[in-house]
Amino acid sequence: MYKLNGALGKNDLRRAFVDGAKWWEYHKGDATMWQRDRNLAEIEAERRWRASQQSVFLTALGIGILAFFIGFSVCWLVFIH
Repeated sequence: MYKLNGALGKNDLRRAFVDGAKWWEYHKGDATMWQRDRNLAEIEAERRWRASQQSVFLTALGIGILAFFIGFSVCWLVFIH
């Protein structure tokens, strides 16, 4: 498994997920987060980050394909039809 062990940078968006999990752990159970729990939160943050990057790529690809077909259809209607 991939472990970050607290190595997230100050401006890394995955850190917000870990900080949110830490906040929730404190307010839910009145306890601080153990290191193994932080490691699990970092692993989950990494998993969600990669999944979000893939979905952004697929969305951009879908929009590009849609724009191509719309442009092709307009050209076909104007010039050929």
